[in-house]
Amino acid sequence: MKLLGDEITGKVNLFSGHSGVGKSTLINALIPGLDLKTGQISLQHSTGKHTTTFAEMHALSMGGYIIDSPGIREFGIFDFDKYNVSHYFPEMFKLLPQCRYNNCTHTTENGCAVIKALEQGDIAESRYRNYVSILNNEDFYK
Repeated sequence: MKLLGDEITGKVNLFSGHSGVGKSTLINALIPGLDLKTGQISLQHSTGKHTTTFAEMHALSMGGYIIDSPGIREFGIFDFDKYNVSHYFPEMFKLLPQCRYNNCTHTTENGCAVIKALEQGDIAESRYRNYVSILNNEDFYK
């Protein structure tokens, strides 16, 4: 098993992710004495707090660099056509010609080939849930 330090040596690395997940804390562990600002876990929300406000690159003693980046607060989709979302799911896209309606959302329509494939186990339930969550602009991780 390789250690993180071995994997990042000699490379330019970027740590990114949601706000408050520990990116700066991990970099502090990799570069002793760096002392990047970190925050405590919010007792009210049980999440980390947004602390890093701009991206900054730091040299690694073993060679290479690491970039600490501000956290991502939210990722979402806007201004999309709900009838095209299924085009980004290959297992659904190939079934579109078999749906009864050409404007099928694959959620409640009779004669939907995607729903039929889901019921038969030909489409993974997790993939279908992801598809529906995109249609509803939901965030599973809130």
